[in-house]
Amino acid sequence: MQERRKKRRFAFKQEVVLKLCENGIWNELRAVTENVSEIGVLILVDSSVPALVDGDATVEIRDNNFPVRLSCPGKVVRVDPILESGKVPVAVRCNHGLTISKAHASGAQN
Repeated sequence: MQERRKKRRFAFKQEVVLKLCENGIWNELRAVTENVSEIGVLILVDSSVPALVDGDATVEIRDNNFPVRLSCPGKVVRVDPILESGKVPVAVRCNHGLTISKAHASGAQN
């Protein structure tokens, strides 16, 4: 099988909030990242989601010294077949690359 990745991927398993916009309505679900690159993130979700919809994946890494938020506003570009684990791999491509910012002290996500 030919490699289809454009950028190097890094294994990165963290809880993520995935927001999806379908027909103008935003829905939010919690999932786990599988890996990230500078242009996107692969997320394992519990059920299939629509491809080619706007999405926003946000991960907060809690650290007492410097909690950070990784954000990937973009589009769902691929939804793979269900895995043996029952999870569905979903690829989100970031509009402007993965962004890093300081997380809110409360841990609340926007």
